[in-house]
Amino acid sequence: MANTPYLDYLLKNFPNTTLKASGEEVGLPQGQMGNSEVGHLNLGAGRVVYQSLTQINKAIRDKSFFTNKKFLQAIEHVKKNNSKMHLLGLISD
Repeated sequence: MANTPYLDYLLKNFPNTTLKASGEEVGLPQGQMGNSEVGHLNLGAGRVVYQSLTQINKAIRDKSFFTNKKFLQAIEHVKKNNSKMHLLGLISD
């Protein structure tokens, strides 16, 4: 274990906190590791900026996804034109 007297002094004598840098705390799905882009985005905004997948998941959970005006318009267009709708997403680490 390293000897850290200066860091120990700072932590003991000055206000400090721990930042969480992964998962929903930075707008990512639970358990997903953060990265530089997400970190800078949240620090710069001063709040949690939800990433697309997290926004979609939240909207499905709170049911607002199913009342989204643009989504409902797309469904109506498909019905009216007897066509198909393809929902796509990117799956990666």
